[in-house]
Order: sequence, then structure tokens, then C-alpha cells
Amino acid sequence: MGRTDWLALCGLGLFHLLCFWRFYLSNPYWYARGEALEQGFSSSVLLGRWLRGQEQWGHDPYYYANPLALPFLSNFYPLHLAQAWIGSFLTLNQAWVVYWGMMVLHFLLASVVAWFLLASYSMTLLMRFLAAITLSYLPYAMKHNNSIVYTHTWLVLLVLAAAAKMTWCYGISLGMALLAGYWPLAVMGIPLSWMVWLLGL
Repeated sequence: MGRTDWLALCGLGLFHLLCFWRFYLSNPYWYARGEALEQGFSSSVLLGRWLRGQEQWGHDPYYYANPLALPFLSNFYPLHLAQAWIGSFLTLNQAWVVYWGMMVLHFLLASVVAWFLLASYSMTLLMRFLAAITLSYLPYAMKHNNSIVYTHTWLVLLVLAAAAKMTWCYGISLGMALLAGYWPLAVMGIPLSWMVWLLGL
């Protein structure tokens, strides 16, 4: 990695901090409302209990009749499983910080990987930097829904991997996007990635 890459990574980190400064610097519970708190976080807490054997696997006594059949709960997404397991050892407040932290770090992950995958395009460094931010922080992805954020992150990488013809990266991104669980978004993004790959865009 060259000096330019390090500067870009610092810039992407600063932009990320600007977007989520309340979470990092002011009040980590600022976003604890609506769908994030009611559905996403509560399902994550239950998933953590399943993983530790505190509840029967797949049984939800509170909300959904069959939660394992609902992809948008991200029950099989590896990074969501990790945060749910970690959160199960913590208090509810601490578990929220882990839950929301995992979600917002996906924006940073998408922008960093986008920066490196965009290297195959002929563009100025500023254009490349702005493209990495634009693709990673799309307004639609800025939701209080973990499955949308997770899926969007991997779809960004899926399309860029298709453009760079990186088979291994494409395969990982496709699998993670499907496991992330917001399939309405995946239904749009996956065919787009095929077009990018086939047309060499």
C-alpha cells in the first residue's frame, strides 16, 4: 500500500466518523429506536441466546412463528452471528453498542474495499475517493435495518468484483449478500453485477 492509499483510508475513516459521530463520540443509543430496536436488535439478542443454548434453537416465543425461515433476520450471516454471540455475554446496553457498531462498520468496510476495487478504473484519485463514498453511503442503505446495511455492503463489493473480474471476491460477496438477507435488494443487485461482468463495464 502506497502513501495515497493510506491518505485515502484516513479520509474514508474521517468521513465515516462524520456520518456516525453521535454513535462514536456522543450517545451510542441515539439510533436505538424504531425498526432497529424493535426487530433487529431484539432478534439479535434472541439469536445470541440460541447460540449459547439459553433458548431452544429457532424458537421465538415473542415475535415470529418461524424466524429461521425469514432471511431478513440475517440469522445465518457470519458477522451477524458473531456480534449476536458476543452480545449475549453483555448487558442489553452493551449488546446494543456491539449490534449497532457491527452495522455501521459495514459502511466503512464497503468504502475501504470499494477504494481498492476502483483502482482498476481510469479515474483521478479524487474521483475514486468520491466514488467509494458514494457507493458505500447510498441514502437507501442508511436505514435502521441491519439486513439492508449488510446486503448493501456486499452488493457494492459484488458489482465492483464483477467489474474487476475477480472470481474469488465475486463468490464471497454473492454468498455474503444472500446470507445477509435483504433479498429484494439482492434481486436488483445480482443481475446488475452479471451485466457488469458480461459487458465489461
